[in-house]
Amino acid sequence: AYTKLLTRLDGGYFQSSPDRKVYFRFTGEYSGLDKLPYKVYNISREDISAQCTLKNIYSPLQPESLKPGDNAYELDCSALPKGYYNLEVKNEKNEVLYLRFKL
Repeated sequence: AYTKLLTRLDGGYFQSSPDRKVYFRFTGEYSGLDKLPYKVYNISREDISAQCTLKNIYSPLQPESLKPGDNAYELDCSALPKGYYNLEVKNEKNEVLYLRFKL
């Protein structure tokens, strides 16, 4: 199941799949970005994005691509230990959207 990103974090979290993948949707409103800007943070607020791999399900040949309209992503965090993490994604207007997830 794909989850939506939030404009602010609440007390909830998204449970990853058993193979430590997180699935989310993002709507590209404009064609100003070619690549989805994202960061993954651990509980200590350290940027650990390099340990995860992002894949646009609709564009397998361009894994981090961003197209106008609906985009579905798979964030593979299998290299990370179990725990809670925050995903931050910037849209075309530099607004930050969030997702807290648990591996």
